[in-house]
Amino acid sequence: MDEILKLEKLRKSIIAKYKIYRILAAFSGGILSFQCILPIFFDSRKGIAFMYFLAFIGVFYIFYSVTFKNLKEKGSKEFRDKYKNMYIAPYVKKLGFKYDVWGFVNATDIITSRIFPSFSFQNGNDKISGDIDGVHFEFSDLILQDESTRNGENDEIFNWMLGRSDGYDYHVKDTLFKGIFFVADFFKRINSHTLVVSNPSSAGTEGLNKINMDNTEFNREFFVFSDDLQNAMYILSPSLMEKILLLKKQMKSDIAISFIGTKIFIRVDREYDSFEPDVDKKVITNNLDKTIKKDLNAFLDIVKILGLNTKIWIA
Repeated sequence: MDEILKLEKLRKSIIAKYKIYRILAAFSGGILSFQCILPIFFDSRKGIAFMYFLAFIGVFYIFYSVTFKNLKEKGSKEFRDKYKNMYIAPYVKKLGFKYDVWGFVNATDIITSRIFPSFSFQNGNDKISGDIDGVHFEFSDLILQDESTRNGENDEIFNWMLGRSDGYDYHVKDTLFKGIFFVADFFKRINSHTLVVSNPSSAGTEGLNKINMDNTEFNREFFVFSDDLQNAMYILSPSLMEKILLLKKQMKSDIAISFIGTKIFIRVDREYDSFEPDVDKKVITNNLDKTIKKDLNAFLDIVKILGLNTKIWIA
């Protein structure tokens, strides 16, 4: 009970800093927004002032929201780490699985899956792994990014501030994926590559042919690509297609599934960090937050939902 009280005290101390975070966010948001409307002082067109005023309000709100969110996330890191070690780690261990708060699925599986674009940086957390009825699985939050160089030649505001007219180069990290990546054993022997995606633009389909399955609802929800028609039909049995439909309904997100070798790879697009405690919510019991628990169980149930632990898969 003492540990819970200490965690709650830490949470309250973070909430107390919100006022400072808001002031800092407003200050930085104001400066950045002002920079964006500098052209108003050099524009003599009638009626343009009101347009710039509206632009200022919109830009300020965006900068303020993003800055406050970042300050809040950094300020609550200690709380989130301690919460996970106190609640998530014991819960996962009790179920017989391993939990690594800062671990994530390795790059080899990410590349092998062929459901992600080329990336330069990878990060993640909350890796959970184990075995269910002899089927090894692991999943984690995953963030993939790529760095690109852009030229600000046409950015009049910043060129004016820098006192130059030839533009400038700057580096930007583009987030390519943010969600959950799940890997598990697949007990059908696969000598081809078959891809099932709810959003065809989310994964590469080079070298694969589009296939229509014998299931109207499945064809409406998913696109199937493969380099071997017979193998695709062999893998995607009527039963498995129904289970994949059920999985998508439970995930409530776009998903991509890749069958390669002896593994099944599942990409779940979420655009947010999963399994994170809410610092605005009181810590008053020994029980794991219901929302986090439900989310964890949804991914821990994938092996059974898809029937990966059923020995009839073996050819």
